[in-house]
Formats: sequence, structure tokens, C-alpha cells
Amino acid sequence: MFFEISPIKPEKKVKPAALETAAPEIEVLSLSPFTPNPKLCFEDVIPGQTSTRKLLVKNPTKNDITLFLSINGAPEQVLSPSWTEKTLDSGSETLFELQWTPKGVVLCRIYLVFEDYKRYKREIPVVLKTISPKASWKGFICRKRLGKKHYEIRKRVLKEGKCATTENTLGMRGQKAMTVLETDNTLYTIINALEVIDLVTRRSSKLCTDYSKTLPKLLTGIMGSINRSLPETQACIISTNIMINFYKHKDSRPFSVVPESLDAFFKIMLHFCDKECELFPSLCTLLWLYAHDANWKRVIRGVPDIEHILMKIQDLVIRKKNMLQKTTTKQKSVFVAERCKLPNLNADWGYELNNKPYKFHNSIFGFEQLLKILDY
Repeated sequence: MFFEISPIKPEKKVKPAALETAAPEIEVLSLSPFTPNPKLCFEDVIPGQTSTRKLLVKNPTKNDITLFLSINGAPEQVLSPSWTEKTLDSGSETLFELQWTPKGVVLCRIYLVFEDYKRYKREIPVVLKTISPKASWKGFICRKRLGKKHYEIRKRVLKEGKCATTENTLGMRGQKAMTVLETDNTLYTIINALEVIDLVTRRSSKLCTDYSKTLPKLLTGIMGSINRSLPETQACIISTNIMINFYKHKDSRPFSVVPESLDAFFKIMLHFCDKECELFPSLCTLLWLYAHDANWKRVIRGVPDIEHILMKIQDLVIRKKNMLQKTTTKQKSVFVAERCKLPNLNADWGYELNNKPYKFHNSIFGFEQLLKILDY
């Protein structure tokens, strides 16, 4: 005789349906005597977001009541009531809404005072409480917003960090470049050294301050000896950028102006004002920065024959602009009229914003701003 025992099949557990998000309860304020006061609670509100609470006001009495609302406590909070004065007929009801937009972390209590300035007065407590996101949560939100872009940046930083050596630090690279400027006369090596110093002074406040004490006269000497060739023009552009870096940093600003070089600057501008070259808007940026200081503005206006030079530059710039407008070919030009932003007056340390560019990139706009600040 054999017994066949079949295994007991467990019953499938029915998963409970997802609970629907319960709507916030509407508190009730009854105007009849000896009724309790309700309480409104704003809890775990994210700063910057608007939250709303509702209160149903009932008038079960036999008289019409006109209510006036006042708020006691926390005057700095942004509270928006749906009404501040309301007449309730006998046996009627109305809905009152209160909106709150916290600006920061808040934990306090206020009171809504409903009264008719006769015998009726009710104080409704309101709890205001925000939630303070932790740093890890903020970081998660930022990383999620950036997506793959953040991942690629992090990957590149880790890769470069493994290959980093002492010789590649900004200080060592700047020191080598300074040695080249002092000992080498080859234009190619000088341009490479200037590019390194431009990089270093735009990213290190300490090195920017240190180099500003010795470099400005050397840089203005390079700019003054320009012979209009392409390599020398490139050296002049980089030298101008370094001078801009010196002025934008507050600690190196006092050393960034060489008064005897201003005449040479305007002569260079007079030659390059109608050229498709970055040098002219760069010099406009440098002089525009200088002119923000009242003393240096007076010095610039005192350059010999300055009015005649500026008028001649203006004529050449306008002529070049008109020539480009007549051409049918569309090409990128520093003389095309376009909407531009004013450069940043302070150091950006290599992080250039769209609304605060590093310098002028448009010759027309840059020269207009220079004339404007010089009061011409």
C-alpha cells in the first residue's frame, strides 16, 4: 500500500493596493460659542516652494458676522491669505486658504486672529516648519541634474590626479616660464612662456600677486616693440591678457598699470582697429578696466592728442563695419553688430560665465564702451 502525499501549495498573498496619497484635511472653524479652535500645520515644507493650508469657516449663528484677519508673529515670513475681510451670512460657510513660501530654514509659530472688533475674537495657531535637506541629498540632486556630464568631469579629474607630478603644478610651470622670459630671446619660446603665465595668473591668486610686481614693465615692453607680424601680434595679445589678469585681482591691481605705456597702447589700437584681430578688443578691455579708477581715468584722458586718436579710431571702426554690411558673405567677424555683455570686473579664476565674459570679443561694442567710460 502506498500513500501519495501532495505538497501543500501556499496561498498567494495578495499585496495590498498602494495607498492613495491622502489629501490634507480641511480644518473647521466654527463661529458658535464654546467651540474649540483648530490648528494649521505647515510641516516639512521645502524652502523656496509654496505650500497651502485650508480652513473652513462656518457661521451657525443667527447673526451675520464680518470677520477681519490679522497675523501675529514672524513678520518676515511670506504668507498670502486668500482674504483679509469677509462677511458671513447666518448659516453660511466660506473657505479660507493660507499660502506660505519659506525663504530658508524656519521653525516657529504664528497666530491668525479672526475678529469682528466687537465681541468675537478667535486666535488660530499656525505651525511653520521647513525641512532642511542634508548635504548628501543636495549633492545627489546636483549630480542627477548634471547626469553624464558630471560623470565625465569626475572621471577626467581622477585620471589627471593619478598622473599629477610636482613638475606640473602651477607654481613650477610658472617658475619655468619666468626663467624663459629672463634668459631666452626666441619669439616662439617667449610665446609659449607667456601662454603658461596667462594660465597661471588666471587661476592662482598667489602667483598673480607675485608676478604682478615684476612682469608689467616687461609685458608692456613686449607690446611696445610689436612689428605687426603674426607671431608678435600673438605675443601682444597674450601679454594684454596677462595685464587684464593683473588688474582684475585686487591684490595685484596696484601694479597693473604702467603710465608710460599708455601712448604705445593707443598707437597699437590705431593700427589694429580695422583688422580682424583679437588684439584691438583686448586692448579696449584693458583700458576700459583702467578707466574704472578715477585717477587712472584722468591719466588716460591726459594722453597727448587723445581726442584726435579716438576720433580717428572711431572713423576706421565705422568704415570697417559699413564694409562688412555691404558684403554678402556671412563670416564670423569682430565687427559684426551683436548683443554683448560687459566683461567681469573681478577675477573669475578660469571660470567664465556667459553673462560675465572675460573680455570684449567684439571690436564695435568694446570701443563704444571705452568711449562711454572715458566720457567721449
